[in-house]
Amino acid sequence: MKRHRNQAGSSLIILIGVIAALAIMATTLVAVTGNVQSNTYKDRMRAKASSVTEAALDAGMYELSAKWPAALNSGPSWTTSALPPTPQQAFRNMFDATQFPNPKTGSFSAVTYFDNAPYAGNDPAGIPYSAANPPNCDMNIDKRMWLVSQSGVGPAASRIRVLVEITYFEAALPRGVALYTGANLVSNTGDPSVTNPKITVEIAPPVGVTTTVRAVGNPIGNPSAIENTVVYDQSTITGLTGTLAGSVDDVLPPKLILGLIATAKAHKRYFDGANAISNAEHSLANGAWSDGGITGLTVIKPTTPGSLRLPAKPDPTNTVEKPGIILLLGGSNLDFQSGGNYYGVLYTQGTVEQGSGGYTVHGMIVSDSTADLRGTVNIMYNDKAIVNLATRFTSNVRIVPNTWRELQPTPAP
Repeated sequence: MKRHRNQAGSSLIILIGVIAALAIMATTLVAVTGNVQSNTYKDRMRAKASSVTEAALDAGMYELSAKWPAALNSGPSWTTSALPPTPQQAFRNMFDATQFPNPKTGSFSAVTYFDNAPYAGNDPAGIPYSAANPPNCDMNIDKRMWLVSQSGVGPAASRIRVLVEITYFEAALPRGVALYTGANLVSNTGDPSVTNPKITVEIAPPVGVTTTVRAVGNPIGNPSAIENTVVYDQSTITGLTGTLAGSVDDVLPPKLILGLIATAKAHKRYFDGANAISNAEHSLANGAWSDGGITGLTVIKPTTPGSLRLPAKPDPTNTVEKPGIILLLGGSNLDFQSGGNYYGVLYTQGTVEQGSGGYTVHGMIVSDSTADLRGTVNIMYNDKAIVNLATRFTSNVRIVPNTWRELQPTPAP
């Protein structure tokens, strides 16, 4: 057998070459895998940062819906340009810190807001507001503001700016109804010449709308009480009885009541349970929704029917510019202390009780059951209070179409 000595060791050289190639490929694979993992991590963090930014935007819009900043000279405003720290911390607690780590610098999320042009007024230092120095409230009162949301998750950050506008809960109440009672109307007997009407008109509805007193049941105390000037001023008010009075649904449609209940629940103005009445009476102020107690929007549904007694105090409960509405559900009764004033609408699924002394309601009263006006309450129909309820409570903050912009994040979110 003939040997080819000049090929001796060639296999070893080939083997070494293959091993070297495999080593290079392995090294390259490790590097590529590392890069892919790093890029995947960064992409994942960017996606998370974007999601957090959008969630923070929603949280900011919710806060604005409850506390829409008004002009400094016409209502409440926030003292800083950022959302309060409590909701910010509550927002952070919604995310697992291991999956959504804090950035090395700056905050996890930040939501700021400022007014849109045209700018009105001056800042506290007397410098006119401008694009470089915008107010942090709706100073021009056009119901629009800019909202900026930014978040930082690990190495990634995201920033969004949108123009938002406020919408209001549409309390489509019928105008001209001073009193509706689904049962009997109880009133004083007496000499009309010396007894003033208990139901009068303070601010009349527009021309063509009749102010009415509606009693489905029989007037008691005086056989024709609803037609007697002891009850209402016939020169400006029309009395309707029986089927002419209509139903309570004509005055407060079920859809409106359900909407008010849902809105009250969403903004912590719904009180139920055994201590519902007491909790409502001692509730704290809650932005645009209430100045505390039974002001503003108040929905009460006790476990066991009771009585809500409207307090007498030097200052009226609500005002004609900021009227309120109380829904007293579950069969509880509405009562009054002597000498107080309430602006807005009162609704009870129980009775209107006799109470003590004189109390004035500037607006309307609606009762599913008997309304007892013997020395209890004076009703002054106030059309302005009814109309102002239509824009009294903020319902939602929505994005103005075509204003969504993704911006370059600032160094410190």
